[in-house]
Amino acid sequence: MYHLREQLASDFSRAVIFIHFFKEDNTIATAKYTKGKDGYFQARVWDGTYTGAKHRVTLRTKKSSRALEEMVREMEENVRNRDILKESNVSVQEYARTWPEIYKHDTELNTKAMYHRVIDVHMDVLKSVPISSIRKTDVLMCLNAASGKVRTQEQILLTLKQVVKAAATDKHIAPGIYLEIFDGIRIKKQKNTDKRPLTPEEREAVFSADFTNMQKAFVYIIYGCGLRRGEALALERSDFDFEKKKLSISKSPCL
Repeated sequence: MYHLREQLASDFSRAVIFIHFFKEDNTIATAKYTKGKDGYFQARVWDGTYTGAKHRVTLRTKKSSRALEEMVREMEENVRNRDILKESNVSVQEYARTWPEIYKHDTELNTKAMYHRVIDVHMDVLKSVPISSIRKTDVLMCLNAASGKVRTQEQILLTLKQVVKAAATDKHIAPGIYLEIFDGIRIKKQKNTDKRPLTPEEREAVFSADFTNMQKAFVYIIYGCGLRRGEALALERSDFDFEKKKLSISKSPCL
């Protein structure tokens, strides 16, 4: 009786090992993918990008269902790790022009105007550089073109950093490229001149000076509304609302 039990246990163990072996080999176990008439196993898999909806690609192999499963798992892992990039020839400037409306839609009007000014004027040198190929030298080229204009350089760098981050999110460039591009780039600060309020004599001189009507308008607006010189120079007729007694400040020229 003991011998019979031992034999049955041994036979059962061999059966379990046998079944496990064939499942691992994908011979007896049910295949996840079926071979098509063309002799290929194939599957449609999301590649991590969108074209209105999720964009899917076809993976194919003649080997086996299990081989295709491995390909699918690898693709899904790549998507999770954000390793798949779009193939695109869109230029840095072209991509940057769409960026404020998408990523900065609710930004203050003045700030958005600054972004557009930087993109249109100072990124013109990048109009033929693909966003997928942007490098540190391209950023330095933009900054060097504005040499001596510290505030403008700061705005260029601020804008480019955000554009590159967005490009990584949109899969135009790898996320690690951001640090590679901007590491070590610094704007040399100019020594700030001491600022002080006007003296009583200077305030009196604002209204007693022999200005032309145009000069008066310029000086009085700056004095009364606290505008910067560039903001005052950029004012247009449409910025004045005399009924509501309001002045709209939305732009400043690049000087």
